Amino acid sequence: MKAKITQQTLVFGLFVVCCGLSVIAQEIVSTVPLSTRRTRISLDGKWRLKPGKKETGVKGKWFAAGTRFEATTKIPGVWHFGKRPPRTGVWFKKIFQVPAGWKGGRIWLHIGGVKPAADLWMNGTHLGFTVTSRSPLKVDVTEQVRVGQDNTVAVCVTWPKVRLDGVWDYSKSKCDYLYWEGIYRSVFMERTPQLWIDEVHVATQPAKGLAIVNVTLRGNGVGGKASRLACRISSWKAENIAGTASWEVSSSAKEHRVSLRIPVKEARLWSTHEPNLYVAKVALHADGSAEPTDEIQVRFGFRTISTKGNKILLNGTPVFLRGGCDDQSYPRTSCPPNSKEFFLKRLRLAKAYGFNYTKSCIEIFPQEFLEAADEVGYMVCQEMPFGLMGEIRALKVNPPEEFRALYRCEVENMVRADWNHPSVIMYSMTSELPLNKTTFEIFSRELPTLCRRLNPGTLLIDATDGFGVRVETKHGKRMTDVIETRGVMANTKMPHILHEWKWWTSLPNPAVKKKYEGLPHKPNGVNIMEAAAAKSGLTYLLPRMFANSEQLKYALRKKGLEEARIYPVNAGYHHWLIHDFNACPEGVFDEFWEPRPNLSAEEFRTYNDDTVVLLGGRGPVNYQCGVKLTRPLMVSHFGPKPLAKVTLEWALQCDGRPLFQGKRVVQKIDCGTILEVVKPDKKIPQLERARELTLIARLLSSDGKLINRNAWRLWAFPKVHFDLKGKKVRSDVRVILKGCVGAERLTSSTPPKDTVLLITETLSPEKISYLERGGSVLLFSYGALPQSAGTRFRTNPYNKGEGNMGTLIRKHPAMDGFPHGGWCDYQFYSMIRDFPSIDLDRLKPAKINPIVRSFSAYFSMRNWAHMFEAKVGKGRLLATSFNIRGPFGYRRRTLMAEQELDGFRSPETQCLVAGLLSYCLEDRFAPPDFLPPAVLRSLLPKK
Repeated sequence: MKAKITQQTLVFGLFVVCCGLSVIAQEIVSTVPLSTRRTRISLDGKWRLKPGKKETGVKGKWFAAGTRFEATTKIPGVWHFGKRPPRTGVWFKKIFQVPAGWKGGRIWLHIGGVKPAADLWMNGTHLGFTVTSRSPLKVDVTEQVRVGQDNTVAVCVTWPKVRLDGVWDYSKSKCDYLYWEGIYRSVFMERTPQLWIDEVHVATQPAKGLAIVNVTLRGNGVGGKASRLACRISSWKAENIAGTASWEVSSSAKEHRVSLRIPVKEARLWSTHEPNLYVAKVALHADGSAEPTDEIQVRFGFRTISTKGNKILLNGTPVFLRGGCDDQSYPRTSCPPNSKEFFLKRLRLAKAYGFNYTKSCIEIFPQEFLEAADEVGYMVCQEMPFGLMGEIRALKVNPPEEFRALYRCEVENMVRADWNHPSVIMYSMTSELPLNKTTFEIFSRELPTLCRRLNPGTLLIDATDGFGVRVETKHGKRMTDVIETRGVMANTKMPHILHEWKWWTSLPNPAVKKKYEGLPHKPNGVNIMEAAAAKSGLTYLLPRMFANSEQLKYALRKKGLEEARIYPVNAGYHHWLIHDFNACPEGVFDEFWEPRPNLSAEEFRTYNDDTVVLLGGRGPVNYQCGVKLTRPLMVSHFGPKPLAKVTLEWALQCDGRPLFQGKRVVQKIDCGTILEVVKPDKKIPQLERARELTLIARLLSSDGKLINRNAWRLWAFPKVHFDLKGKKVRSDVRVILKGCVGAERLTSSTPPKDTVLLITETLSPEKISYLERGGSVLLFSYGALPQSAGTRFRTNPYNKGEGNMGTLIRKHPAMDGFPHGGWCDYQFYSMIRDFPSIDLDRLKPAKINPIVRSFSAYFSMRNWAHMFEAKVGKGRLLATSFNIRGPFGYRRRTLMAEQELDGFRSPETQCLVAGLLSYCLEDRFAPPDFLPPAVLRSLLPKK
């Protein structure tokens, strides 16, 4: 502890000296949370409050009892709740009494957490300054406190240049509750005897059933009779004694460190399935007392965490980290609630959805969270808040010495506060940091070395999504147990975790606004979306747009989480995020951690659980009837025990009716195995029309109980024969001419007068004139019409930038022959991916209701379309941005080899074109909307 105090004084003495204050900062120390029978006085509740600079308050002696503060606030909490803190300083003050019976011992002021930094006063005496904002603090105030009288404690919160910076300090989000300051955990006074238990850390050796209880005693150095230290270990919530030990100590020592090695009978391991916990009760009998003069309880667990090859092992068994990552959304409180029960509710919900692990973004979790994680069996990575935004993030690349000292000090503070929690399996030194000589020395050598010395029973990541995939670098070998990057990797020599995996998001949910009623925080994402939708005339569509956007997010997420498990090198993923922010709905739950009504825990666990059935291979989801389904069914098993004599049943269904089915018995599936079980290898039968199919799989135990199930949507398309002979259909599109029998080549710039339907990819004055005179045009617009700012099949990460956030297909005869559920699922993937949609806003003054609408980002709500129709003069136009040129690369080669597509490169494009041709050649082709020919002419290149 003394070494740490010295570092604190070196780093932060400058700040109090600048204010002309007397410095006794070495008395403020970070402490380890302890459960004790000591007498305490809670200072929680109402405190007086006065915003103002530290310098102004010091000059005006605001810390004195006689200076009155008019405003009040509640501690623990956020004093500025609903508003952004001014960052200019704020003072807190409380008057309390200490009973006369507290004489003769040591008196301490405890502050569970104050952020970002604070000066402390007791009865007018400046106690010092600290920026230890994530760790509990204590200071000996025996000399300052007036026993039996009124006492005044004052705290001035400030934002110094050298400070921690993480998610709790994030200031650029539309979610204003991320940015806060104040005293956010409990404050209390505590009395200890003259010789007291200062620190207890329990290390374990599970293989030997051994608990090593490390105790630090402190005293005032006054001599006395011999003292005895006794420790009793029992199961949590049980009275059974599992082990005991004692030690004779000298009560005259100012500091004494004792290590008690205690065998524990039948020590049961802590795991995600059985979170067994133990309690070490440490009692000090000073000066020969028969009754304990001091007593501490520490909760701990027996577990090991290690790596072997590409696997992470929990208690020697491979475990797949399913990270429901949590950036700590607290819209009702801003700061983390001072309640274990609050976090128990959240973590039980997360486990119900199959998650077993979490981390935050450049931030740690508070003690109440860790206590809950211990109890429910939830693994945690604590990531050091060493710079998330702005200048503090930038200076990590080459930090000055005062920041390097801060990093060393705070690693020690935070690890010591966490080291009794079995849920904390991993520490990350930082995130998203480039590798250079300085960052390597600090984050890959110095800080990991310190962390490993303090808590060797955990894994280390030097930088999440930083330093690349190589362990051997030009600066030396990295000290890291796990590699973490964004992309799926084929091979590494150590476990790989997928960093902030994919960022699936959706439009904000308008219905969530009700949950903000009565809160000062605002649903900014919804408000911005509604304003943009009103401007674009889309308000009436918002409920359907949100629902379809969420469906796309679900489909993307299912595919992505399954993909992450197929590669053996992957040891887990950080699903980013488990919860929404209102401005960025990425979560499984909303920002209040409430489940979505259309996504059950049972359904989510089909692809997010210990044991998951996967559809392997890189094959298509769209099939021509008569082609074999050859993609393998696989089992990824990371349960606590191997599976024996399990049966995999599978069936391909259409409208609930099996087209074909089968089953396979597997004698054994070891833990940590990704096993290919079977390839259906059966032809999809001929169907009368294109249909959505469902491939279902069920994994059953030897006694017939369901282990897990899964299902995938596939689409089947019968072969389509295009016979356009004599129908006067002319085209200059290569795919149409090759795939449609009877389509005539357009040989001049002016379509012949007898042309019934013109199919083209371009516009020209002649083609527009043809339309205006009464012609019909099917336009595959790959730039002929104004394009959207950019689209992809997937949603926008973080809801940043323009792009596809979902689709809406209205009921229309042009799409009757193509299977869809009112939105573009994966059957449209090759037709949307990397092909921009059409920007209808740039076709104004035309007001067009598209057949297939594409949603843009919520902050713009632009009118985009994948397909629309309009009258142009006397003519009729059907335009689409769907890519009928087909897939490329591996998928094209596979499809062309197996399917008869007559010039089309995929069965879905063949089916789509058939439906469009049929519609355009019928009297039903009667667009209700008007598009002035002048608008089309204005789009032509200028000569």
